[in-house]
Amino acid sequence: MKPGAKYLLAVALTVLLAVGAAAAYKYLTSVTTVPPSPPDNTSAPPAGGRTGAPGNRNAAPDFTVTDGGGGTTSAGIQTEENRSGGALEILEKVWDGYTADEKFPATGGYGKYMKDGRPGKIDAGDAETLDFELGFPKSEASAIDDAASLMHMLNQNNFSCGVYHVKNSGDTAALAGKIRDNILNRQWLCGFPEKLVILTVGDYIVSVFGVAELTDTFTAKLSAGYSSAKQLFNVPIA
Repeated sequence: MKPGAKYLLAVALTVLLAVGAAAAYKYLTSVTTVPPSPPDNTSAPPAGGRTGAPGNRNAAPDFTVTDGGGGTTSAGIQTEENRSGGALEILEKVWDGYTADEKFPATGGYGKYMKDGRPGKIDAGDAETLDFELGFPKSEASAIDDAASLMHMLNQNNFSCGVYHVKNSGDTAALAGKIRDNILNRQWLCGFPEKLVILTVGDYIVSVFGVAELTDTFTAKLSAGYSSAKQLFNVPIA
């Protein structure tokens, strides 16, 4: 190769090396810009109480309380009769207030609900049984939706008690009068009951007849257990 050609080749190589070095420097010193992450605008809800935000598990539910007797109140506030829990519960509470000496041989309920030594439930739709066992007028069975009984096991004329929940509270007094009339018009066998007492506890009618001692003990226990108990009738039978 001629000296001139060698010189030109050297110059060309020098230029190529310079261009390559510049390109490499530009590549190595370049900076890739990464966009910042968007700010986190979410925040935890305050502890306890409602926030109004959907999905807040700390929110307390609104609720109402409905009792077995049909009374409904908000915020869990109930009247005394609503706390009774039903006709059977009223009788059970009274019976449980008896001392051993005050209790007598008892039975309660009818059919599949019958109990020995305890009050029992009666089908409120069984008009024949309500009339035969307790003196509740058959024609008025549709006016009640809950019933229970407690009776003397040896002689029902010594003590018979029925408790009934009245569907329409406005009918309570009139229905109590019909129960009174139906019992007073009965034909008695195996002895006569001495008296009939009819009371109310809220929307419940309590009818009890029998010998005075047993009847008076029951009504005293009922009044002690339910301050809202109101006596409507206290009449002699025999």
